[in-house]
Amino acid sequence: MSNITQTASRVHQNGVTSQKPLDLFWLLLGRFGLALLAAASLLRYPQYNPLPSLTAAAIALYILLLLGVHVLLRNQRWIAVGEMLIDTAAVALLVAITGGIRSYYILLFIIPILRFTTTFKLHNSFLPVILAVSLGASLTLVLTQTEGPNIARLGSIIGGILLVAAFCGVVAYECRSRHKALAELQKANEWLRQAAEHDYLTKLYNRRYFSQRLRTELENAKLRGTPLAVILTDLDNLKEINDSDGHEAGDSAIVKAAAVLSSSVRSTDIVARLGGDEFGILLPNTPREAARNIVNRISEIAGQTSPNLSISAGLAVYPEDADDPDSLLRSADQDLYRNKALKKSRSILSVAEVTQNHNGNGALILIAEDDPIASESLQELLQMAGYRTAAVSDGSQVVEMVRRLRPDTVLLDVVMPGADGTTVCRQIKNDPELRLTPVVTITGQSSREDKLAAIAAGADDFIRKPYDRVELLTRVKALVNNSKLNERLEDLEAVLFSLATAVEARDPYTRGHSRRVGHYAVLLGRAIGMKPEELQALHWGSMLHDIGKIGIPDAVLLKPGRLSEEEMLQIRSHPDIGANICRPLKSAKVLLPIIKHHHERWDGKGYPSGLAGEEIPLSARVVAVADAFDAITTDRPYRAGCPAPVAFDILREGIGTQFDPNLIEPFIEAVQADTSLPRQQQIYEPEREEPALLR
Repeated sequence: MSNITQTASRVHQNGVTSQKPLDLFWLLLGRFGLALLAAASLLRYPQYNPLPSLTAAAIALYILLLLGVHVLLRNQRWIAVGEMLIDTAAVALLVAITGGIRSYYILLFIIPILRFTTTFKLHNSFLPVILAVSLGASLTLVLTQTEGPNIARLGSIIGGILLVAAFCGVVAYECRSRHKALAELQKANEWLRQAAEHDYLTKLYNRRYFSQRLRTELENAKLRGTPLAVILTDLDNLKEINDSDGHEAGDSAIVKAAAVLSSSVRSTDIVARLGGDEFGILLPNTPREAARNIVNRISEIAGQTSPNLSISAGLAVYPEDADDPDSLLRSADQDLYRNKALKKSRSILSVAEVTQNHNGNGALILIAEDDPIASESLQELLQMAGYRTAAVSDGSQVVEMVRRLRPDTVLLDVVMPGADGTTVCRQIKNDPELRLTPVVTITGQSSREDKLAAIAAGADDFIRKPYDRVELLTRVKALVNNSKLNERLEDLEAVLFSLATAVEARDPYTRGHSRRVGHYAVLLGRAIGMKPEELQALHWGSMLHDIGKIGIPDAVLLKPGRLSEEEMLQIRSHPDIGANICRPLKSAKVLLPIIKHHHERWDGKGYPSGLAGEEIPLSARVVAVADAFDAITTDRPYRAGCPAPVAFDILREGIGTQFDPNLIEPFIEAVQADTSLPRQQQIYEPEREEPALLR
């Protein structure tokens, strides 16, 4: 695609044409001819050449000026302008030497004119004129050089011949380049036309083309009074293929399905990939029975192609089922849904057989379903699998039930009275206390948009009705296991936060330091527009940023005097120690950059990794500023804390060396505007879990 885009850009661009080696060769050859003519003229008119070395000096100056233009200038447009000025000056000097306006050499002004037209792409209109004048000028100069020394006559003849060759070469090169560019443009246009109508993976037509042809074929069917059949298909097990074998295997299955569909229809029929595993087929002038035979043929060929390839299809026919495009598609989609449900019902096992390999261990599942039959069916299935269940039928009550019961998983119907499932899911995931509760949305809708809406709301999984019981139990089991794992990780986090508090308790001068750093870090994060989840990471990362000091001996950590080099190395190891301690956390991905890199410096002289500039994660740069400010403004065994204005000046001195230049002023403004608690006091009470700023 990039090559085609470049081709189109090169053909259509306005402005300077890039110089190719062959193009430069012909231009340089023409200039060499000009130099020979100039030398011959200086020899022929000695009154303009008082010094023997003037000829060589003039030509050398001409060449040096041309080389200087290429060396000193970088922009193609300015190089072209410089060359034209030098060529014009050289020709003007030659004309002045050889008789002024009566000189035959006045025709050599064609050289800068030719350079101008090829540079600014004007040669298409001037090409015949340039060629004729160039040939005439060169031949005239050759035939009129009958005076002067033999060497001057020879130079004039050779120079004229070179000019003829150069002009012809430039014109031929430009013609070939133009022809090649037009051919490439035609190729690019054809490729773009194909890309606009075809799917990149299967090479079938795409949804856009299918929609256009559906309208066209429907109009033709109405005019001719003939039937039009529409078939919608999708793969039954694409998700399982992706999950078990990877997306490459899924793409391979889609390509195989496309081949099956293409081989099952006539050459005049339209087969298109509508998106994902969904395909559409248009069958002009095809009655229902013939279309049904094609559906059966698709199933047969799919089974012969691969035992794992299962395709379901839905059929709608104009005028029996609908008489407009949208209604036809809707009717075919409903038929597809019914056929998929029928196919699944044939493979559903009894409840006892389904649940025999599942043990819920008493985990609580909240079922949010307004259909009493569906709710009872789910409860029966889950209870036989060893789960405890609770049910709610009103969407507006779900969040309160989750808050009160704290279930291990929520099965949430999307369409419910009171509040729809997508809204309820978003409320659960936006609640700090409930956000880790696994939510599975269940819907009878099959569109891709519904699935994307559920995912956007934060759903952990998505199941379409009618669901396979084995699939549902498997997904519930996986989410319950994840929920239990989250609980264990939360317990581990609680232990680590207790350890962080214990580390601070070793030194009375740093007690409350981590909480204050978290407060300042969140202030700065808000000031620079960080997202809520990033602010949460700043808070927790600040709480744990010095946890690695648990591995530093008290003799070093609490030493009031200057540290030795060996002791300083021990202190500088605490970021790595802290990162190793916190690596098992579920939130390690966002916390480890803060814990490990909050002592890096903007100039690269920090530790432990010596990162510089934007190599340092933004969260670590933010915590570094907050950490430094709290260290400056609080008392230490060896000094008293500085007032805030003095601390601000110290931070400003570190701009560009220790700190990110873009963070200091926003930090100062944020701290000055903060009125939550007076300065020089503990920012947080010991029992508080998170700053008011985050609430």
